[in-house]
Amino acid sequence: VLYPEKFKARSSLRSAVRFGKIHKPKVCTSCNQNARRIEGHHKDYSRPLEVDWLCNKCHNFVHKLLLQAPQNLPYPMDPIVSEELINICLEQLNMKTPKYD
Repeated sequence: VLYPEKFKARSSLRSAVRFGKIHKPKVCTSCNQNARRIEGHHKDYSRPLEVDWLCNKCHNFVHKLLLQAPQNLPYPMDPIVSEELINICLEQLNMKTPKYD
C-alpha cells in the first residue's frame, strides 16, 4: 500500500458508514447540492471518522486548491477551506470558483 494511513482512514470510514456509526449525507456540505455521489474528505488521516462530506465537484476543487496553492499563504491550508481562504487562493492562482449546474 502506497499510503497506509490514507488506506486505513478510508477503510475505517467505509466500515463506520456500513455499520451505521456514521451517517453519510446526500447533500454536499460545501455547495449544499444534492449529489449522486458524496465523498468523505479527510483533513487528518489520524482522525478517520472526521470528514467533510463533499460532492465530486467540490472535492476536486478542494484538492486543486491544495495542490496549487502558494506555500506563502497567511494560514495553513485546511482541506475545508473558509470562504476567505478560498478567495485568497483564487486570487493568487487567477482561478474562478467552479460553477455548479
